[in-house]
Amino acid sequence: MPEIRTWSGIITGAVTPFSDDGAIDWDSYERHLQELVGTGLTGLLVNAMMSEGGHLSEAERDGTLRFAIGRVGATLPVIATIYGANTDAAVAEATRAEKAGAAALLVVPHPAFGGAPLDPEMPAAYFGAIARASALPMIAFRTPATLSPTFGIEIMKRLCDVPGVVAIKDSVAEADFYHGDGARFLVPDSPLKILIDSDLKILDFLKMGVHGATSICACLNPRSYVRMFDNRHHDVATGLQEALLPLANAVYAPPFRDFRARLKEILAAGGIFTNARVRPPLMPLANEERARMLTALKSTQDRIDRFVGLAAK
Repeated sequence: MPEIRTWSGIITGAVTPFSDDGAIDWDSYERHLQELVGTGLTGLLVNAMMSEGGHLSEAERDGTLRFAIGRVGATLPVIATIYGANTDAAVAEATRAEKAGAAALLVVPHPAFGGAPLDPEMPAAYFGAIARASALPMIAFRTPATLSPTFGIEIMKRLCDVPGVVAIKDSVAEADFYHGDGARFLVPDSPLKILIDSDLKILDFLKMGVHGATSICACLNPRSYVRMFDNRHHDVATGLQEALLPLANAVYAPPFRDFRARLKEILAAGGIFTNARVRPPLMPLANEERARMLTALKSTQDRIDRFVGLAAK
């Protein structure tokens, strides 16, 4: 299986489709995975938040991981998401992921980390236990406080000393943090590579010096996001960002929890998914919002086509 040799570029996640009876729709999942191969992505997250990974059973997460590795893992590095009800469960999940052929791990913060102050030794011990059981590189998930505890500067510094922790998936995406204490992580040889996780600000942070991005919307337009990354220091990237924003704004609109249903509406509209079913307690989109998503999709497609045409002249 391929390794992730550089923690730069664009990583996206696989969306998990469901059939009418609520089971995983493997045919739709395969079509979706094949659409992402050969697009220039650095890696593919499986069972992440955009995959409804927290809504799947442990057996389902193991199954989707093995399926993705079996279908695309030979050419596209697959990153397994680790939830873990406790440290032992996280270790076991990481061990299974390594045996299945995953290239890396995305480790979700444990709810026990909630509350301030958080002793950096608690997350360090958690990641250290996983590292002792698995040789796979780990991405630490830096989430906004609305989702789970946010890792501050002292915890990030402590994680630099934990073998195997190589990157931060930063969903907080606060520019002031990287203009201040976080600037130490923007150097090319930073012990923790920063993967920004906000589609609305990707280019701004790439120009600031973050190493790469984990993009939700790149699962819909992977080549355009990869091209934006490759040209991040040139004007062409600005044009691509402007072309991609209508759909990104629609996907990120409040309430953010509905972004999964929005992604599925787009994938269903393109014939990749059989339907846009989400797993309860998530709710399907109302007709009015579904129409807004399709309008945003057309606007983005038209802008990308126009941009590509102008760039070719």
